[in-house]
Amino acid sequence: MEDSNKITRREFLVNLGVGFSFLVTFGSILYTALRYIYPPSKGLESGAKQILVGKIQEIPDGKAKEFLLHSAPAVVVNLKGEFKAFTTKCPHLGCIVKWDSGRGILVCPCHDGLFDLNGNVISGPPPRGLTKLSTFVKEDQIYVGRENS
Repeated sequence: MEDSNKITRREFLVNLGVGFSFLVTFGSILYTALRYIYPPSKGLESGAKQILVGKIQEIPDGKAKEFLLHSAPAVVVNLKGEFKAFTTKCPHLGCIVKWDSGRGILVCPCHDGLFDLNGNVISGPPPRGLTKLSTFVKEDQIYVGRENS
């Protein structure tokens, strides 16, 4: 009677293989879901302290230049020699915000979200403003990020 409760070596190895397969499958699904919910940072904190955007002459007063910040779209705007930079992914649905030089505001073309020169929401459905990026000029070059001392 005691022999019927014992597990054979073959049954043990089959159960071990099935359990291991379940664990690997569940772990990979959980990892993928967590990376989707909490993606890795693409900002300046993930690497370089500063990024060269371009020369001052490339951006006339009242105009803007789009650039990539670690594969994320961003824009720098020249406001009478003062440069302001923002990420351009709209916090509403992720559309790319564009600079409207005629109105002097940032506009989301998808649902008419409007942002002022500080990235704050003026009107529309966005729940919050754009992320503002630090800018500085060094030797006629515009940088986004922290200035090295």
